[in-house]
Amino acid sequence: MKHQLFVKAAIVGLFVGMMGVFWPGQSHATEAILTDDATVAMDKPAGSSRMTASYLCVGGLPGDNDNDDRQNAYLKFDLSPLPAGTTGTNIAKATLVLYARTVKHAGSFDVVAVNGAWTESTVTSATVPSPTEVEATGVGVTPGEFVTVDLTGLVRDWVDKVIANDGIALIHNGSDVNVQFDSKEGKKAVLPARLLITIVNGGTTAEAGLPGATGPTGDTGAQGPAGEAGAQGPAGEAGAQGPAGEAGAQGPIGPTGDTGAIGPTGDTGAMGDTGATGPAGLSGSAFGTVATSQSTTSTNYTDLSTVGPTATVTVPDSGKVLVTLTAFMTNNSNNKDGYMSFSVVDVAPLPSFSVVSGTAASDAMSLHFNDDSLLSFQGSATYVVSGLSAGSHAFTAKYRTAGGTETFANRSIIVIPLP
Repeated sequence: MKHQLFVKAAIVGLFVGMMGVFWPGQSHATEAILTDDATVAMDKPAGSSRMTASYLCVGGLPGDNDNDDRQNAYLKFDLSPLPAGTTGTNIAKATLVLYARTVKHAGSFDVVAVNGAWTESTVTSATVPSPTEVEATGVGVTPGEFVTVDLTGLVRDWVDKVIANDGIALIHNGSDVNVQFDSKEGKKAVLPARLLITIVNGGTTAEAGLPGATGPTGDTGAQGPAGEAGAQGPAGEAGAQGPAGEAGAQGPIGPTGDTGAIGPTGDTGAMGDTGATGPAGLSGSAFGTVATSQSTTSTNYTDLSTVGPTATVTVPDSGKVLVTLTAFMTNNSNNKDGYMSFSVVDVAPLPSFSVVSGTAASDAMSLHFNDDSLLSFQGSATYVVSGLSAGSHAFTAKYRTAGGTETFANRSIIVIPLP
């Protein structure tokens, strides 16, 4: 589905400050943090075994038919985004997602858990961690598509500390496979490895609420019935009647009786209902910067020698973002225009893991400079764009000239999701 972009506003010379806004919320899906990824040439000496960080390679080198130039990829993830108190029983699903940028030779590879400390900047053929258990075998690849691997059992063992979380390895299994996956240091619009974890009944157990207030004093009980009259005694003998005595003085009023005992304390009141969960917050903003001065003579939108910059954000349900372009521009010809715009790549969520559509750069959404006297120009342009689908999008800067050689420096792109 192709999405239409509607330009709401463009302001030249505007510099935008970024402020994140968050609302409390709860989600059953969590993504681990990719901290390290590296490629190691297993049959080379340690000093020359660490390969380029621009991509992750699994297989033999091009043209190698005797499997003596094996290349394995190593990845490590931080599980700290999981809610506090999460155990292995809370892990419903854990899926590794890889993007096969280039497949030089079809085949398959294996995925294994590893044991031993390592980092992407120091690992070599002499220090790679040893494999501990096989998680998947014969994983096939197709160019330009996502590869998914079920790691549910392994993530449960990591969470329960059955084995140490030292990451995984993508192992050359002897087939003719030669594939390059996107790494987190890639120079193009990258789709690095992701570990997506679905949890159930996650989070810490709530503490017991405080006791309720003491109930009011109970009512005084009703007075019991009067007892039955006793039997009348025998009549005494009549004595002689004495003289009538004088009336005595009235006695004082007796003291007030003691206050009755306080009734028993009433039962504790029931605990109130838990409040409703607040709405989920927006994903954070993103930006990219390239300071190097580079030029183009292309009259169609294209990449410069250093691609980008690129900013990848998660577009909210509103389908709206704010995009700001900034550059220092110069043209070696008089009265020739220069343009800086951007393209959008829409990446679908699970389970398809494929590029759904892309939107090309255009003059209608560009930083435009008309050099009418061979002058230089530093400025920016900001656009509110809508009509995007919710999900992950990569925004990459593109460039063209109306004539002559247009030079761009201090390039940046900022993308802010809007509610």
